[in-house]
Amino acid sequence: MQWIKSIVNKIDNKTAIIGVIGLGYVGLPLAIEFSKKFLVLGFENDIKKINNLNNKEIYIGNYTKKKINFKNLQFTNNFSNIKECDFIIICVPTPIKRG
Repeated sequence: MQWIKSIVNKIDNKTAIIGVIGLGYVGLPLAIEFSKKFLVLGFENDIKKINNLNNKEIYIGNYTKKKINFKNLQFTNNFSNIKECDFIIICVPTPIKRG
């Protein structure tokens, strides 16, 4: 159970790394909110979204650049970096069709 103590310490010390997969209408605001306290790695397949975010261009919500902690946000389409994350949150579209 040492790993539990380790992860609790990372949370308490704000050193945990949060991974968010999917930077759409749910994932991007979630990543922005977590970045207020933690380092966040945002994963997205759409390279245009990654480029926009790396240029500090936010395409969702009422966020302004001044209110976003970009130093705690990293955006990538390289999913091999997921191994750096202590937590992974998946925010991908779930299409709903009638039967």
